Amino acid sequence: MRPILSALLRNKTGPALLALQIALALALTVNAVYVSVQRLEVASRPTGLNTADTFWISTRAYSRDLSFSSMVRSDLLQLRSTPGVVAATMISDIPLRASVNNTMFLYGARPGIPSKQNLAFIYLIDEQGVTALGAKLVAGHAFDPATVLPATDEKLGNAFFNTLPPEAIITRAFAKDLFPDGSSALGKVIYGAQDRPFRIIGVIDTMLGPWPLAPKNEQIILSPAATPGPDAYYLVRTRPGRRDELMRQAEDALTTSQTGRVVNRVEALDETAARNTYGLRHIATVLAIVVAIVLSVTALGIYGLATFNVTMRTKQIGTRRAVGARRFHIIRQFMAENWIITSIGVILGSLLAFAINAKLAPMIRSPRLPLYYLAGGIVALWILGLVATLRPARRAAAVSPAIATRTV
Repeated sequence: MRPILSALLRNKTGPALLALQIALALALTVNAVYVSVQRLEVASRPTGLNTADTFWISTRAYSRDLSFSSMVRSDLLQLRSTPGVVAATMISDIPLRASVNNTMFLYGARPGIPSKQNLAFIYLIDEQGVTALGAKLVAGHAFDPATVLPATDEKLGNAFFNTLPPEAIITRAFAKDLFPDGSSALGKVIYGAQDRPFRIIGVIDTMLGPWPLAPKNEQIILSPAATPGPDAYYLVRTRPGRRDELMRQAEDALTTSQTGRVVNRVEALDETAARNTYGLRHIATVLAIVVAIVLSVTALGIYGLATFNVTMRTKQIGTRRAVGARRFHIIRQFMAENWIITSIGVILGSLLAFAINAKLAPMIRSPRLPLYYLAGGIVALWILGLVATLRPARRAAAVSPAIATRTV
C-alpha cells in the first residue's frame, strides 16, 4: 500500500478529480434510483377498482329547455338496460382522474372542529355506485335507493353539499385514520362541516383518489347523491370482454337520445388510470437514463485515469517485472489504487447523498433515504471501478521486463 499511496500523492489532481466525480455519481445515482422506485411504487399501487371492464361518459347540458333531472334518469335507465352492462351510476367525478372537480372534505370522528389530518376525497354515487366501481365491500352494505339524493334542476351551488344524506361509505385507509385505536368504523358517526353527522354504513377495501402523489389519496368517502348540472358523469361497468363494444353503443345512444346536450368524452377507466400515472413512469424513465449516463461517464473517467497511469509508469512497471513481480502483482497494484480512489469518492458521496436527500425528501413528499440504497450504491461504484480498471491493469501486466533497460 505504501508505494500506491506514494504514487497517488505525487499526482494529486487526477485522483482528486476522479474521487469527486465518483462522489457526485454516487449521490446522484442513489437519489435518482430511490425517487424512481418511489414513483414506480406509487404508479403500481392497486386501485381497488375494476378498471379493465369499466368506462365513463361525460356529458354537458347546454339548453335551458332541457330538464337535467329527467336527462339523468333517462340516461341511467338506458345504460342499465343495455345487455352486457353490470352496473351504471352517476358520479361526481371520475376516480383515478386528476381534475379540478375533485373535492376534499374535512371530517372528524368527534363533534367540534375536525382534525386537519382527516381529509378525504368525496365522490357522490347512487345505489349502483359500489358495484359500478368494482370496489370490494369488507363491511356493511351499499346505499339503499331510498337514501340517494336524486338529481335536481335547481342551481344549489356550494349549498348543495349541505344537503347530502347522513350516510357514508369509506375506505379502510380512511377508517384507520379516523379510528386509529383499531375499532371498527361500521355504524359509527363522523362529523363534517357545521358538525353535520354521517353514519358509516359500509367500508370498502381500497380505492384511490384523483392524484397519485396526494397525501390522502387512499382516504375516500362515498356519499349517496346525484350531482347537480349542467355536467353529468356516468361510470359504467360491463361484463368481461364487452367494454369496448358497449362504449361505442353507449356513446351513440346518449348522443341521439337527448337534444340540448353534448357527449364530451367516452373513455375506458384503465386508460384514465394509465394517463394519470404516466408522469410518474416518465420521471422514472428519465431518471434511469440520467443514471446510465452518469455511471457511463464515471466509468470512462476511471478507465481514462487508469490508462494514463499505465502509460506514465511503463518503465516503472518494467522495473518491477524485472525484479520479480508477477502479472498478478501488477494487476493487484492498479486495482488497489483504484479501490482507494473509489473509496474516498464513496465516503464523500455518502455525505453528499444524505445532504441532497434531506433537501429533496420534503419537496417530493417521500421518506428519507434508506441506508440499503446507499449500501447498494457503494457496492455498485466499487464494482464499476474495478471493472473499468481491469483492462488497463491487464495491459500494464503485459509490459515486458525488458522495458526497464530502455532509456528515454
